[in-house]
Amino acid sequence: MSVEGIRATYDLGPEAVIALVQRLLAIIAQQRQQIAALEAQVEALQARVKELEDRLATDSQNSSKPPSSDGFGRANRSMRQPSGKKPGGQSGHPGHTLRMVDTPDRIVRHSPTQCPRCGVSLESTEPVDYERRQVVDLPLVKLEVVERCAAGLETTEEAIKERLRATPVAHFDETGFHIEGKRYWLHSASTEGLTCYGWHTKRGKEATDTLGILPRFEGRAVHDGWGSYFQYGCDHALCNAHHPRELTFVQEQDGQSWAGDMKELLLEVEARVEQAKAAGAEDLNEATRREFEVRYQRILAQGMAATPPLEPRPPGKRGRRKQSKAKNLLDRLAAHQQSVLAFMEDFRVPFDNNLAERDLRMVKVQQKVSGCFRSGDGATAFCRIRGYISTVRKQRHDVLAAIEHVFAGSPFVPSRAG
Repeated sequence: MSVEGIRATYDLGPEAVIALVQRLLAIIAQQRQQIAALEAQVEALQARVKELEDRLATDSQNSSKPPSSDGFGRANRSMRQPSGKKPGGQSGHPGHTLRMVDTPDRIVRHSPTQCPRCGVSLESTEPVDYERRQVVDLPLVKLEVVERCAAGLETTEEAIKERLRATPVAHFDETGFHIEGKRYWLHSASTEGLTCYGWHTKRGKEATDTLGILPRFEGRAVHDGWGSYFQYGCDHALCNAHHPRELTFVQEQDGQSWAGDMKELLLEVEARVEQAKAAGAEDLNEATRREFEVRYQRILAQGMAATPPLEPRPPGKRGRRKQSKAKNLLDRLAAHQQSVLAFMEDFRVPFDNNLAERDLRMVKVQQKVSGCFRSGDGATAFCRIRGYISTVRKQRHDVLAAIEHVFAGSPFVPSRAG
């Protein structure tokens, strides 16, 4: 409205001025609602953009994604500390190569039939000189048909479970598993000498209860922090192969320096523990442990200051607002400090859960090569046989002989917890 229009309204008297002000207040209220709606939309779009940027920035070096998902153009960034040695064979290494054997499997004689110069036949001529050559080749591959042996391993599987329940430290993990085209979950429990698998429709506590090891386990469970594991009253240890990758993401993507400090601290503690083990020590001294704990808590405090909690939702909106990856990671490191640093307190506890991941690797290979299982019975048989073979190999027994013992009615039964 122009200045002249305002004066004209004023000349019309108080009622006209009141009507004008009320109309302007209504316009302002409407614009405020529009601004609030636009701000909420901008906030939602910013969160979506951040989520998509974070998804694009994740790879096998800063998350739990496998290396096969990295694609081309991703630089490999190893978490290992440089050893100072040059790549390749080290000075003084004797080296190895294929050498000629004295008794080959087969001898093939190649004799010339005629002189390459004059063309005279050499068939009746005695050789005056010869040279030896050897070719190393693989035999022809032929199909081998093997009948399943799961029925004879039921007692052995239960013996493996019983020894796993009694071990002081055991590793647990789970991964996707397909049967008849549907997604299920394969669960594993293992040590350096034992392996047990089982599949279930669920990923959480219902599945681990069915596997039957954790409900009666009183040692320390090493795992990746999946929430259902913490529902059991045993001691816990978190996999610290995951944490450096997540901390790398928070440091690089969110620009939070505390994450880099925490990653360096965890790797420093690991190096100190390995040095102590090499020196024959059974644990770190109390002063060293306390120093690391103080630094751990100081870095957490820095992270909490750099990542303030989310503001509560406006009135009328329900649910809890989604936290950032940095805040989720901070909460986990703070709530489970003892589990994160368990490898520092007890040298029987490893730094990571790689043993469980290695035990799942062959199952993933089977799924990639053969696809999904055609039936639940087939998946159950595979889990039982595969756990038996893995246990036999870990305990340094001959796998073929162990399988023969199954058909003979006397399968191998592990005599130790491993």
